[in-house]
Amino acid sequence: MNPRRASSLDSGGSSLLADLESCDDGGDGQLVDRVRSGSFPIINRRISAMEALGDGSVSPVAELDKESDGSDENVSQPSEPEEKTTPTPEPDARSALVSPADCDITHGADTDWQTWGKWATCVCVVGFDLEVGQRIEKIFPEHARLNAEDAKNISFLSLPDSNTGCTGDSQFNFRIRASDGILPRFTTNVKTKKYLFGSVYFRQVPDAQIRRGYYQKSVVLLASNAYPSFYKHVVSIIARAYFARGFPALQAACMDMCTWPDPNSSTKPLILPMLEKKLTVKVTSSNLGNHMPEELMSSKKTLLASPFAVNLGPILVPFYANIQFLWELMLTAEPVIIRASNPRASSELVLALVSLIAPLKYMGDFRPYFTIHDKDCQTYVKQKKRFPCCILGVTNPYFEQAFQTWPTMLRVDLPDKSRASPMKPQKMASLPGMRLWPATFRIQGVSSTYKQMIENDKSFARDLLKAKVSESSDLTIKIRAHFWSLTQQFLIPFERYFARIMPLKKAVSPFKAVPKFPKFDPKHFLSCLPEIDCPRQVRCRNWIAVYRRFLKSPNFKGWLAEKEEAANNELLRLYLDQVCDVDLSVWLKKKTEVEKVDFFLRVRDAAVKGSQCNNLQKHTIEILNAKMEALLATLPEDLQTSMAFSVT
Repeated sequence: MNPRRASSLDSGGSSLLADLESCDDGGDGQLVDRVRSGSFPIINRRISAMEALGDGSVSPVAELDKESDGSDENVSQPSEPEEKTTPTPEPDARSALVSPADCDITHGADTDWQTWGKWATCVCVVGFDLEVGQRIEKIFPEHARLNAEDAKNISFLSLPDSNTGCTGDSQFNFRIRASDGILPRFTTNVKTKKYLFGSVYFRQVPDAQIRRGYYQKSVVLLASNAYPSFYKHVVSIIARAYFARGFPALQAACMDMCTWPDPNSSTKPLILPMLEKKLTVKVTSSNLGNHMPEELMSSKKTLLASPFAVNLGPILVPFYANIQFLWELMLTAEPVIIRASNPRASSELVLALVSLIAPLKYMGDFRPYFTIHDKDCQTYVKQKKRFPCCILGVTNPYFEQAFQTWPTMLRVDLPDKSRASPMKPQKMASLPGMRLWPATFRIQGVSSTYKQMIENDKSFARDLLKAKVSESSDLTIKIRAHFWSLTQQFLIPFERYFARIMPLKKAVSPFKAVPKFPKFDPKHFLSCLPEIDCPRQVRCRNWIAVYRRFLKSPNFKGWLAEKEEAANNELLRLYLDQVCDVDLSVWLKKKTEVEKVDFFLRVRDAAVKGSQCNNLQKHTIEILNAKMEALLATLPEDLQTSMAFSVT
């Protein structure tokens, strides 16, 4: 604790009474007597809190979090935080000390909010009020804007929406469609931030002093990037500090995040300070290409800021017999409902399924934890025939009936370790038309009317079932490697087809328009598919049907858009390289003024596009500027003024 802060707390209670005694209350001391007698509960709470902290006492929750904090080494090990504990709730007196005005931490114009916005949007403290329900109690930074609708949505998503019966600490994630008002003014590229990813640390413990009988509060980190494993570790540090030392500790952790470097500033691991610790973090791009990062295949406990850094082993145990079928559902972006016993199970399964098709990005809507209070709830519930491409994780029994017509449902239970023994995985095949679920969560599996095309790999499922569940890192590596290879094999026919239709290098000329990547023709591709080798790693009843389904999915549309952009950028680079190599002194002698202007405008537009997509090297920019200046010098002065050219 800051020394100035501690000294102010030591004298806080007595100085407040001294100020009251010096007040002009008629000279009879009635005001001071009323304060001492408890007539002003707010002031009394503040005096008690100051005196409690001033005498050096430590709250039970602080002792608990100190013990769970591990060693005092500077470099923290990114081990997974304990999911279930039974801590003592934070003392009520501490609620009088969480006002930002009480903190010595300052964050003004010199704070790098642009870099902060690349790591996080805001950090919220959400509590349960018996009179108003869930509400956001605190937010950092204070100038982050949350409109009423989004604040309500985040509040309900930050606490379980049904009685899970679990006591202690748990972590889960959610994802919401953000409105224009949810993003702070320091976040860049507002138009591209359509969704916000939330990482929640929830605490529920008995408390006789609360009329409801339970202390329920969550610390939530909101960000535009989905880095599940990394944010889970970060929010656990922030939450434990908050529950132990109040809002000032949360602010201190967030101010440490403001000092973090740009996540894209280096390809090497970053050293990030966090409350007297240092986190070693490797940031990986969502565009992984064809090569799997070594970190994703390593069993070492390394913090990874990646959408694919998800623990696949334990949560998929009940579905090993049907795991190939789940990959097919994710590949074609089929609508799926996850019915889970608690938010943790729901969010872990949704994120695991979405990462199964890596390096392909899942482009449908996925909600790790979805509630009836979400603004999109009625939109999804009303869909009875034409279902959207999405995967929704739910825990409320209401959705059993609301989503009973959806084609695929998965049921999963992730029990409290302290209350239940590990369950044996159920070997359930896809059961067409099955809609009646057992009343207990002990039976887990898949219910689907989807016609499966790719046959289940029984040998792979058998290997997974034989493995020990405790070796989750090894299971994750095994599952990830298998489906990474399978996804790459599935995409090979597209790569070979694109190689056929890609314009040749000799078709690029500096004196012609920049060639474009041809528009993709699905019918022509399917007609060429028998000539291209299909994946041989698994058996399939009808590969043409699988590819036809994939072509209609948002996964393909997103992947195709990236491929077309990359191909057009490559053609643009080749064009500008040839412009740099051309001898303009010879070419200009035989050209008219109109031809010169046409060439200049074409090169200018191409250079601007290349500069915007960061596709130009420094020496290329210098050569282009020199050549265009030489070309402008041959034109009349009035044209030179109106056609000034410079690439940056």
